[in-house]
Amino acid sequence: MALRILTDPAQGAYFILLIILVPVGVAATILRFVATKKSGRSPGIEDWLALGALVSYLSNTILALIALIGFNGRDAVVLALTKPEEYASLQKIVYAALPFFPLQMFFSKASILALYYRVFGVNRTYAWWIYGIFAIHSIWAIVVIVLNLAGCQPVEKNWYPLAPGHCISQAVAAIPEETVNSLIDFAMVILAIVMIRTLQMSSRVKWKLGLLFGLGSLVGVIGFIKLGVQYNPNGQYVYTVLGLWATLQMAAAILCCCAPVYKPLLPDISAWRTLKSWVTRSTMRSTGSQSRPGVGDHGNSFTNSFGSGGPQRARKPGKNNHGQSWTELGESTRQLAWPETHQNEAYALGQVHRGTPETQRDDQEHGIQVQRTVDVV
Repeated sequence: MALRILTDPAQGAYFILLIILVPVGVAATILRFVATKKSGRSPGIEDWLALGALVSYLSNTILALIALIGFNGRDAVVLALTKPEEYASLQKIVYAALPFFPLQMFFSKASILALYYRVFGVNRTYAWWIYGIFAIHSIWAIVVIVLNLAGCQPVEKNWYPLAPGHCISQAVAAIPEETVNSLIDFAMVILAIVMIRTLQMSSRVKWKLGLLFGLGSLVGVIGFIKLGVQYNPNGQYVYTVLGLWATLQMAAAILCCCAPVYKPLLPDISAWRTLKSWVTRSTMRSTGSQSRPGVGDHGNSFTNSFGSGGPQRARKPGKNNHGQSWTELGESTRQLAWPETHQNEAYALGQVHRGTPETQRDDQEHGIQVQRTVDVV
């Protein structure tokens, strides 16, 4: 029998998407374990949960591909009326795939929550929020699995639609299912942003981390898109397009739970910063030697190297300089007249500053910071 899946636009798009996203999900999970090994730590609970998300995703994808190839572009309603036994065998495959979507959502979100707990669990308030979200998500997964498997009574009505019995309306059941699932995604993103704000790091790094964890909101948005699809009158279209969006949702969930630990795979930022600093210093030395004035003209040397403003004079200790004095140098590029502080870029979920408001204010006045670095690997 010729493959006619592509003759139906919805089934063709679903089929192609299933094939394309499989290597993406597999590669994302493999890279996660490579990053874990490179960081020097053994795989933790969050890594195994991510692997569980991949296994659930692949199981759903394999069953969906088998069902799509079986339908082969044909209308499900027509097939149910003309070839009920063939339709029943295909619907049993669809029925077997039903638990894997909530399982995949559970494993992927649990992986992210486990990462939250490993990094931020020292704060009891954050720990309780993590526990609460995990409990709600666990209940959601159990309820959805039960509804999917026991939504029709008797169970045979799932693959024999004309048999006596009744089924829960999928459009009605989708409202609490997708709404709660999406709200959990948004709650996890908001919690991540709140926790990141407490870290002592540059605003640029906080924005990067916020965007990284904010990818989880994409999974929640897809959930609301699926709600709208439910109310299309074309049942065949609803089944196919819902599967398409569910596949995108699961693939996005895998990326969201794996991406935060890719830091060890990225180039060493400190090495690039050191190279940039060396090039800058070399350029300054070259500029200073080319514009070096005659003897007794040191003040103009400082002006030529760093800008206008006239000769620089020694600065006496005052109220705002904490006893430091500024010394005029013979060559402004030979050596800085003040201590230079190198501040490294914080790793993902980088530096946490602790202390009372009084000690923090005193530290800021004297240019001292006490920091603790937390690397997410």
